[in-house]
Amino acid sequence: MNEEKKAVNFTIVPDEDHTTPIGEREIQEAQSTHLVRAPVRARMVVPVQMIPGLIAALQENFRLYQESFGPPKGPTH
Repeated sequence: MNEEKKAVNFTIVPDEDHTTPIGEREIQEAQSTHLVRAPVRARMVVPVQMIPGLIAALQENFRLYQESFGPPKGPTH
């Protein structure tokens, strides 16, 4: 285990298309741009009683977004 460790200052930003682990190419890019794109995935466990409140909050947030910026561009899933 004589691997040389490298210290790189970088910022991680969400990237929906990036699904592979960070490789040497991404490390080299991070050294010059100080930016690493990483997938955003999360698993959440919430009590069933919270689900209607979460749905209502998301719908309200979406309604406020549409009032401020107009309907979203592209497909809505």
